[in-house]
Amino acid sequence: MFKDRMKTDAIPERVYALCCALKKKSLSRNALRECVEPDEFASSSMRYFPNVFAAAIQLNLINESEGQVSLLIGKEKLTNMSEFRKEISLRAFNDDTSLFFQVSRAYLGANEEILGFDNVSKMSDFIQSKLANGMTVFEDDMRAWRFWAAYLGIGIIHDMFVIPNMYVRINDILNAIKFQKNKELTITELIQSIQPLCKEGLSSLVNKSFNMGFSNGLRQLHDSGRIELRYMPDSNDVWYLFKMEEHIIQSAITHVLIKG
Repeated sequence: MFKDRMKTDAIPERVYALCCALKKKSLSRNALRECVEPDEFASSSMRYFPNVFAAAIQLNLINESEGQVSLLIGKEKLTNMSEFRKEISLRAFNDDTSLFFQVSRAYLGANEEILGFDNVSKMSDFIQSKLANGMTVFEDDMRAWRFWAAYLGIGIIHDMFVIPNMYVRINDILNAIKFQKNKELTITELIQSIQPLCKEGLSSLVNKSFNMGFSNGLRQLHDSGRIELRYMPDSNDVWYLFKMEEHIIQSAITHVLIKG
């Protein structure tokens, strides 16, 4: 699911349900399947358990040993889908050689170009042109990718397409780092802190300019009161959001106040 081909039936909700089924005790693979896959799917072409199971294995959420499947993450990570998302993000974006990571990075690096496609086929062809190392991406990969991209917070699904906006992803990272509240940082200090956890969104910073998705995320965090973006004219360390003339912060920023 994450390392190579991405599967449309291995959606976040099903991976979460599979992990929740193991909260109380380990189960055999068959017993686990019976918990998460309706009987009417078990012998039909609609079976999704194998791909969901594979996704959980690839993310190191579960382990199978001596005929028993056990949970590898703490039960507190399964309190709700939001807590689960934070754990998944650490794993899904950790392998920068995976197809999922490479597609995510190419998507975020495309900026406004990604908005010009009216079907998945054209979008997959475009992403394919941006991938290196001989990787290939097909339409089904992109269909599967968009569910996880939206869930993990690098975009928002609208009419079945993903609009670049890293609000959720950046907010999760801010919470993970636990910045001191009401402390002002330079943008350089902020990026130095979060870049190791956000390689897909900050892997290519040209002339201190952020991509559209990261910029949209910062603006939404500013609008929600989670942070306050600032521009100090006398600073010689200026960074640039992807330009948006309609927003109060059109581009240049130098500092950020972590509020929430």
